[in-house]
Amino acid sequence: MSESCSLDSQPWKDFLAKPSLPFVLRLLSGLCKGHAKTQQLVGDKCIPAIHRLEQISSEEGIGSLAENLMEALKTNPEVAKKIDEVRAQTKAEKKRRAMAMRQKQLGALGMSTNEKGQVTASRTVFQQMEDLVEESGLTCCICREGYKYQSQKVLGIYTYTKVAVLEPFELKSKKTQGYSTVSHFNIVHYDCHLAAVRHNVYLPECSGYREPTYHATLHDLKLLLLRYVQEQSFSSDSGGGGRQSNMHLIPYMIHMALYVINTTRCVPREEKNLTSFLKHPPSKWVELSYELDGPHYYSLLALHIFSPEKWDEHKVTLLKQLLVSAQARTVSPGGTKSLSDKAVKDYSIYKAALMYFGLIEVLYSVLLKDASKPEESWSQSVANYIRHNDEALIKNADKVLSTYEKDFQPCESFAEFCDVGGLLVKIPDPDMYLAELLNSVSYVLA
Repeated sequence: MSESCSLDSQPWKDFLAKPSLPFVLRLLSGLCKGHAKTQQLVGDKCIPAIHRLEQISSEEGIGSLAENLMEALKTNPEVAKKIDEVRAQTKAEKKRRAMAMRQKQLGALGMSTNEKGQVTASRTVFQQMEDLVEESGLTCCICREGYKYQSQKVLGIYTYTKVAVLEPFELKSKKTQGYSTVSHFNIVHYDCHLAAVRHNVYLPECSGYREPTYHATLHDLKLLLLRYVQEQSFSSDSGGGGRQSNMHLIPYMIHMALYVINTTRCVPREEKNLTSFLKHPPSKWVELSYELDGPHYYSLLALHIFSPEKWDEHKVTLLKQLLVSAQARTVSPGGTKSLSDKAVKDYSIYKAALMYFGLIEVLYSVLLKDASKPEESWSQSVANYIRHNDEALIKNADKVLSTYEKDFQPCESFAEFCDVGGLLVKIPDPDMYLAELLNSVSYVLA
């Protein structure tokens, strides 16, 4: 099939209609993950076709499956270069088409451009054209305008949200349900696509949330972070994009939670709750591992409430609780108040908890590194920073993903994790530290 063929051509229509295509893309993603030779073979001839598939929206999730395949291929530097080139070509072609449309619209207005690209028109119209600046932040996928020229129009993010159990280890016969969200990070004006209101109907009908609370939003964000640390698919049941597009979503989920926390003046209450959680004695840590609002929830709440300085002061306590939680859930998945086995396990048992902690650490140090303002509380500073710095947030989110994948994920021991995370000052002997931590946890009868 010729790569120059339009997606509307019959050969492409026949190709996209093949029921085996989604399975082939999944199979290729699995084969290419971490296997350089397979990546090279696929990269030599298939990049343009896969890139075309990335841009397709279908019920079968062809676009997201192709995006996942591209992410698997990008771990190979040579193939990554080809991917960047073909994506750059597409961007340039879209720009060329936009310029052609601009020429057409100028002609309809009685204006034209000379050899130098200058617009010739009446002085009033020409002055208006000079004032136009290309949108550099979030833009609507339909009208291509953002807050610079349409400041009164609300931008939203298309997401896929489903009902989900908020904490699988919760000790209840009927576990608490909420929702889990993923996204391709496609931006749209509410006015440009009124069909988006269907999403607003879905939540109350399926999950019982008429007004999603910040508590539910924090658990939603927790589940999204756990997809990264547990290396789960973002699109297996939703067509919800890949690792990069969902990383772009994270700051806006933080903003959604902070908007409610700040406007309802709940910061003092949540700071008190977080402080109380940190004061629990080690004898309660095993029991807390099975709570709905356990160490994973409160570690994430800290990102919204604690300044970087306060996080640095208390983060080791939260790390301890995450490690104890990993041990408890492994040796007693059905729940317990004390550890029946205090022996240090293989690093794989603790890896998810450590990666979760590491991801929050990188969100502090990279995503929100410029958010703090002395005259504002941390929660207010972060909310304002996210509201007014969409272009910087996209770049920072990409750096978060890169730092997490290149520095934290490759760690093969607790000691290496502490080294990468800058924790050796507080934990100089990680192996001894972990053994002493598990031995210090014991349930005390009242």
